[in-house]
Amino acid sequence: MNSKSILALYNGEYTCIEKPIPKDSKYAKTLSKCTNLQEKLAQLVDKETFALIDKTLECQSELSAIEMEEVFVEGFSLAISLVLEAISNK
Repeated sequence: MNSKSILALYNGEYTCIEKPIPKDSKYAKTLSKCTNLQEKLAQLVDKETFALIDKTLECQSELSAIEMEEVFVEGFSLAISLVLEAISNK
């Protein structure tokens, strides 16, 4: 399996079903916390500063997504290698 196929799996491109939003309480609490912090920050700084902070956070989120993709591909490849090794030892 090549990295493009693994990334397609990671990104949910292997199915036509849309990815659902997590329904667990941890996700909901974190989303609420983020929203509250964003609203407080918007009140503390001017619009230009807030826009700059917002763009910085978006850029950091983008970097995190890229890093998560790379880690997923590495982990998936390692898992498959371990499975193949386990099968070949039988």
